[in-house]
Amino acid sequence: MFIPTIETVPVEDVAIVGDRREVDEAAVCRLVESIKTIGLQTPITIWSRAAHDADGVEIDGYKLIAGRHRLEAFRRIGESRIPAIIRDCDEIDAEMWEISENLHRADLSKDERDRCIRRFAELIEKRDARESKKQADLKTSQNAAFSNVGAGQPGPGRGHKGTARKVAEETGVSVDTVRRALNPPAPKPVKLADDALNGELSCMDGPVCVRAILARARTPYWFCRRCPYRRP
Repeated sequence: MFIPTIETVPVEDVAIVGDRREVDEAAVCRLVESIKTIGLQTPITIWSRAAHDADGVEIDGYKLIAGRHRLEAFRRIGESRIPAIIRDCDEIDAEMWEISENLHRADLSKDERDRCIRRFAELIEKRDARESKKQADLKTSQNAAFSNVGAGQPGPGRGHKGTARKVAEETGVSVDTVRRALNPPAPKPVKLADDALNGELSCMDGPVCVRAILARARTPYWFCRRCPYRRP
């Protein structure tokens, strides 16, 4: 079980990486006033990163997981240090934490939410592959020392959960919402019939003959009289 510890870290040591949304100026201004009045109520979340100075000497450095607006507010106030929860994780875990928090933002659009859910599902697969490799390496090292290791252990697939259910449990988003995001409906076909039949589309507007495609449903032997070729 992870028990968070809060430390104060230099504001300038926290790097903002990845594809993040633009800062909401109104939100930052509200935070500035709030922090000046009652202080920072929720620390930012960061994780340690390898960093080196110009001489190649290792120095403290962090990557931001959550708290982009809080960090910006501290910079504008002129504070040199900020309270932070430092997590022991790698890039996969850090991105999953960030997405999990973003999924509960009120201003998140449906498209943004669906993209976050799909990305979270991809990261779960990467994390599971990482853990499976660790388990395989551990089992190999154990088998080298104990020939009977592995007896009675569950076989592959036992206790497996579907990706949608994993995403839902780890993010707090409903399973139905996750499933809709992971399996979006197919885009509606473009209605070409009227344009094609009225001569507004040429036969070579697509990779195959438009008129022939439109006629295919009507007869098993279809072609466009304006095309130099037929398609059976």
